[in-house]
Amino acid sequence: MLVWIANPANDLEGSSTNPNQLWFTTWNGSQWNVPQMFASIPYPLLKYDLSYDGTNAYVVMSLDSDNAYTNVNAHALFSLAYQNGSWGSLQQLSSDQLANDNPQTAIDPNGHVVLIWLDGGAMSSAVDFNLAKRQIISTNGYSSNLGDFKLARGSNGQLAVVWAEPSTNSSDFWAMFYDPVFNVWGSATQLTDDPETEGETAVTFYKTNQLVVLYD
Repeated sequence: MLVWIANPANDLEGSSTNPNQLWFTTWNGSQWNVPQMFASIPYPLLKYDLSYDGTNAYVVMSLDSDNAYTNVNAHALFSLAYQNGSWGSLQQLSSDQLANDNPQTAIDPNGHVVLIWLDGGAMSSAVDFNLAKRQIISTNGYSSNLGDFKLARGSNGQLAVVWAEPSTNSSDFWAMFYDPVFNVWGSATQLTDDPETEGETAVTFYKTNQLVVLYD
């Protein structure tokens, strides 16, 4: 499944007067199906992520819920679910008056949706969108660096979040790993130590225990 944003008014963020459109298509093994619009979003869309298991899909977005662009605490999480061949309506997930940014999702081996996001100054995790029982992964503080972390899921349920932030160099990669056997997150681990500034990051697991990071 592929999901993307379109805005007929060429508004780069979107707004209540120039809403974003969400479109999707699926690959059936030999060709892409005809694209369809499935949602109109009446808020600026900051970041979003998609998880799809071949049957069910979930899009989680960070939206500027007051349409003002001036208050990061108005950044709230919303979701859309694709089940039984159709998309549901827009659902608001967070309402805690904190900056809820950079949602990243993964579907674990048992079919549960793992959501990780930056909730104010805390990187948090919740299962099946139960934000009331969120788990705090770290409290590094709110920053644009941490707000751009990427999530990778291994085939055995292992997770990793990777981000770049200043260290003794201008920038280095850091990571935190989740152990599905003990249900615990490890401490932040520095991955690189060089003078270059890393960016444009993509991460994935190769086989079981090797994490691959692609970057500029």
